[in-house]
Amino acid sequence: MVIGDKDYNAGNSDKVEVSGTNMTVRIAPLAPKSNLKLSIDWNYEINKGSHSRTGMIDDSSGFIGYCFPRIVVYDDMDGWDNNEYLGKDESYFDNGNFIADVTVPENYVVWATGIMLNEKEIFNEKVFNKLQKAKQSDDLIFIIDSTDAGNKNVTAKNKWNTFKFKADDVPDFAFGFSNYYLWQASSIKLKNDLSRERILVGSAFSKAHKDFLMLH
Repeated sequence: MVIGDKDYNAGNSDKVEVSGTNMTVRIAPLAPKSNLKLSIDWNYEINKGSHSRTGMIDDSSGFIGYCFPRIVVYDDMDGWDNNEYLGKDESYFDNGNFIADVTVPENYVVWATGIMLNEKEIFNEKVFNKLQKAKQSDDLIFIIDSTDAGNKNVTAKNKWNTFKFKADDVPDFAFGFSNYYLWQASSIKLKNDLSRERILVGSAFSKAHKDFLMLH
C-alpha cells in the first residue's frame, strides 16, 4: 500500500498493524479539508458454499460485496468503527463516488451499483438495442432472453470484456455476474423527479429461480 509517496506494507513497517480483517496505518496528521491519495493492491477469494452477503452461486455465477479495502467511519459517538467484517453485519461506510472496471470472459454479464458507461462497446447490437428500448418503456423487456443466453450471443466477441460503472454518493459498490442469467427490465419516471430521465429497473435471474430481485 502506498499513501502519498510512502510505502506502508504490513510486515515491513512499524506503522502498520493487522488485526483480523482490520489494518491500522499510522500516518502524519491530515489537516481539515486536505486530501490524501492511497494506492492499494489486494486480492479477494470468493467464498463458496455460503451466501453471507457475497459468494459464488455456482461455477459461473456469483455476487460480490465488501470486496475492497475501505477507510472505516469515525463517528461522534463511538469513534473509529473497528468491527471486523465477518459477513454478518451490514456495511457502515461514508458515502462516496465510485468508478469501477470489472473484467470478465466473453458472454459474461456484470450487473452493478451505478450506471454502466460502455454498454454499446460491451453488448452485441441486438442486446444493446433491447436495453435502449427498456430504458424508454413501461413494459417489461427481455434484454437477455433464453435464446440469447442459450446461443451465448450476448456480448462483444472478445476473449475478455471490461464493464465500466460510475456511482455517485453511495455507501458502497457491489456487483453480480453470470454467463447464463436472463435479464428483464423496464423503466420508470419518478413522480417528483424534475429531470426528464427515466430510471431502469430490472432483474437478473436463472430460469430455475422462484424468487429474485435486482434493482438498477
